[in-house]
Amino acid sequence: MSNNLSELRALLHATPEVAWSEVETQKILKMAVQERVGSDDRFIIMTPYKTALLIAYKNGGNQPFHLFRADMDALPVSEDVGNFLQSENSGKMHACGHDLHMTILFGLIDKVADEGVEGNLLFLFQPAEEGGGGAKAMIDAGVFDDYTIASTFALHVTDDYPIGTVASNDSIFMAVPKEIDLVFSGKSSHAAMPHRGNDAIAAAADALSSIHLQLARSMDPVQLFLFHSGKIEGGTARNIVADSCTLSSTARALSSVTLEKGMQVIENAVQASAAKFGCHGVVKAKGEYIETVNTPHLYELFADAAADVDMIAKKVFPTMTGEDFGYFTRKYSGLMFWLGTAEEGRTVAPLHAANYCPSSNVIPYGVNILFAVAEHIIHSQD
Repeated sequence: MSNNLSELRALLHATPEVAWSEVETQKILKMAVQERVGSDDRFIIMTPYKTALLIAYKNGGNQPFHLFRADMDALPVSEDVGNFLQSENSGKMHACGHDLHMTILFGLIDKVADEGVEGNLLFLFQPAEEGGGGAKAMIDAGVFDDYTIASTFALHVTDDYPIGTVASNDSIFMAVPKEIDLVFSGKSSHAAMPHRGNDAIAAAADALSSIHLQLARSMDPVQLFLFHSGKIEGGTARNIVADSCTLSSTARALSSVTLEKGMQVIENAVQASAAKFGCHGVVKAKGEYIETVNTPHLYELFADAAADVDMIAKKVFPTMTGEDFGYFTRKYSGLMFWLGTAEEGRTVAPLHAANYCPSSNVIPYGVNILFAVAEHIIHSQD
């Protein structure tokens, strides 16, 4: 099994596709599942929404279903030439490890088919996690309305922990990120006659300084809120007053309430700075999530499952990263956990980095912990 899974992972890694364009990815996975389950009538293979793939396994009578999800989309990142696997789609890469997520979920299907667990399971290959709103779109479209879903599970790989280690908690697991652009529109003029123009870059710089100052003074430090601008674009030439400027930014908080409070500070600062320089300012939302909240009894079940497969389970604090799996944990009981990928001899890399390309050695660990969780949750119904 492990060799076949490594080959599947390599194929998926070579064929990265960004949100809502995972057409070839869907084909690869659908063909792999069809070849594996064949005419086994316990499995139903469906393409219920755009590029998604959903497999229902029914072997538990009228019991509810337990959903296991893997995200499918890649990022607009150019692969590091030193990675042992290489993207064949220029400018796109599985820099967040979704190739591993999909391979591990397929491995779970493979193991369930072999072991024949007596329960009802859903296996979801979900598109558009990276800011595309895939989870919310599928839930809102009613894809899961025909199923009584008792629990949902997902994992995420990371170099923050070594292979053989998993990490989760029994409360907020991931924060609420919101991707935003702060857009300023002014009027151009020659730098020798600045009074004839309205400087959008000056307005943006003033807003950036003001936001950080106001957040420090108006937000309770206990209500953790982060704001960061990682890219600035504006102007046409060194001697021309810029008529436009955009700050590509992100805001993050541990609750939706705190996020909205921080966003109001940002909105007010943008308007004030724009007015100061005779410009127009607007905050444009590019994408957002909600917090991912783990269900306490599922965390206890997860810790027991990890012990059964001799994996180290750590209880961790929430992180300021975001995941659209939060839409599943809002609607259903759910649990998400980190799966360690760090290994001796390989440079540790952060998620979304061009050199984040863990070895396939982690795949059996992911399959085993998911299968143990599936067994535990099914047996807990007895």
